[in-house]
Amino acid sequence: LEPARLMEAARIAPQAPELEEAVLGALLLEMGAWTAIGDLACPEMFYDNARATIFRAAYALWMDGKKVDSLTVTQKLSQDGDLKDCGGAFYVSTLTNKVASTANIEYHARILIERLIARKLLVMANETREAVYGAPDALELLDETSAKVSDLYAFTQSTSLITAADGIERLTDA
Repeated sequence: LEPARLMEAARIAPQAPELEEAVLGALLLEMGAWTAIGDLACPEMFYDNARATIFRAAYALWMDGKKVDSLTVTQKLSQDGDLKDCGGAFYVSTLTNKVASTANIEYHARILIERLIARKLLVMANETREAVYGAPDALELLDETSAKVSDLYAFTQSTSLITAADGIERLTDA
């Protein structure tokens, strides 16, 4: 591989592991945290598959109107056969130690969504780059790419997403 390709391959996708753990910890600590991020929450915001699976289990409990805490999520993961793949009961129980307060969960979730959007943009850019070499019709490729960008933009609108910079400004003005 040429040096530029090696550098690109070595890059780590946009993610925030500490925030993923903090958001999960907050959701396990306080039921009210779910309503704070209700319009933001999705498993895809977790880059790590184990944390996404933990979120899915917690979300399923919440959607069923059940209590969500480290014990009920551990039980759900065990019932679904996913507990071992998620780091076990000990890992799930440590998530609540990763957050000092649930007060910033919305802000943390928005950062995770921004990382998700960045990952989606990378996928789109790579797909477009590869398609350029085999596309017989550049205008058709432009239409397809434009549609994907529009879908991503619609996603950002549906999550009421603000940028991290706007969030910091809002917090510092308060």
